[in-house]
Amino acid sequence: MTTNIRPPADRMITCSLTVLVYLCERMREDEVMQYLALTGRSEYDPHRAAAEFYGAGEIKWAVCDKDFRPICAGGYEPLTPGVYQSWMVGTQKGWDEDWQVIHRATRYGIQQLMDHGVRRLQTNGLSSRTAALAWYEKLGMKFEGTMKHFGQKGEDVAMYAITQKPKTADEETL
Repeated sequence: MTTNIRPPADRMITCSLTVLVYLCERMREDEVMQYLALTGRSEYDPHRAAAEFYGAGEIKWAVCDKDFRPICAGGYEPLTPGVYQSWMVGTQKGWDEDWQVIHRATRYGIQQLMDHGVRRLQTNGLSSRTAALAWYEKLGMKFEGTMKHFGQKGEDVAMYAITQKPKTADEETL
């Protein structure tokens, strides 16, 4: 999968708990609905959400706007060796004004994982979030199916993934 995607280095910032609290306090409404559906929570608490994202694995990143305010953060939680689940939180202003930066940072993160031997990166989204699902496909993810009535209130959830065949020991040395 080596495609030499360059990160938006001038817009990358450390994904700290403070950055995640800032973003979760400004989370888009459709992301809040997805968070509630997939966590089973009855109400949204941005501090709790930030702590959960922060604790979801060591690989995380964030991007800022031109004024150095956080606009998006994402990360990858290991499920089993070589398999990761992605997560992301962003602001509406970030998506409206800097979607290209968010897209580039996300593609770079995916490339880094796959180049380092990850065989599966998956993500899911409420089936009602059609713009998000279309974006997953622009990232190179493939639709794998719909988990019917998976959300806490019976919402359908779509599963997307990027996969690659695991490298053999001979391929690793090349």
